[in-house]
Amino acid sequence: MIVSLALAYMQQAGAKTYVAINGVPVTLPDDQRILGNPAISPDGSHIAYIRAAGQRADKDDPQPSEVVVKNSAVGTAKVLVRSGAGSEWYFRPVVRVTFAEDGKHLFAERAYFGDSDSVHEIDLGTGRERLLGWGIEISVLRDGPWRGDVLMGIHTCYSNHLGCDYPVHVVTPSGESVYVIPGTAGRDRASQLRAWLVNRGWRAW
Repeated sequence: MIVSLALAYMQQAGAKTYVAINGVPVTLPDDQRILGNPAISPDGSHIAYIRAAGQRADKDDPQPSEVVVKNSAVGTAKVLVRSGAGSEWYFRPVVRVTFAEDGKHLFAERAYFGDSDSVHEIDLGTGRERLLGWGIEISVLRDGPWRGDVLMGIHTCYSNHLGCDYPVHVVTPSGESVYVIPGTAGRDRASQLRAWLVNRGWRAW
């Protein structure tokens, strides 16, 4: 099923300790600027989170943000990427992150005008981004023959006036769609995807 690696957290004085699927506890400051749940690397050595960075230029704009990566063992943290003012993809705020299976890259979803967000692979060492494709609600398969590939809803329009939707594709790190998961076009996309994963005994986050 699609789950966050942060299954639970324990509130402490000035901090939150997240407990990952692999049982590794990771502590973050109780910072009100942190947006959503963090992502934890497969080996538990690093944690990545999105933090608000500045004010919206307009009330309808996405919240400007930055991605922070923290070494969970020694506590050092660095800002990996920031959003800014502009419409190009590299200015758009990051709204979701998840670690690649190798633990050396992040997949990030940047809010974008139009039908889809942009999805990027970010090198943890250099911060260099590579556009992977256009999609929403990303996660990474952790089991099965497509382990390490990205799940994302890709905007698709149908003939015969059936409208448009976001069926979930399996996309390789090179950006190639190799499979469309049946039944994931529609309002119950998440439940259909969860059932597809559970039936195979696979996980994705």
